[in-house]
Amino acid sequence: MPDAKKTLTAQVPDALADRVASAAAREERSTNWLVNQALELYLSIDEERHARTLKALKDVDAGRVIDHASVKAWTEGLNAPAAQGWARFTSSTLNIESI
Repeated sequence: MPDAKKTLTAQVPDALADRVASAAAREERSTNWLVNQALELYLSIDEERHARTLKALKDVDAGRVIDHASVKAWTEGLNAPAAQGWARFTSSTLNIESI
């Protein structure tokens, strides 16, 4: 038995609708397929973020925290010449990991 389906309606800016249409054409897929993929990706990222937030709050409640002085010392170490290349490299991947 196929999954039940519902129709969702959303108003989006013209520019976004144009981008969706362009991406769908480029992928040789329907707009419906592309929107489904985008929603699945967004929701999976959001659910993971929420789960990590709940876990972090449990850590705080249990007293598993890092004091401000230690965090400050760590961030100051990122400015060291040897760490700068690493920081630049990971800054592009942090956007993906932290979404």
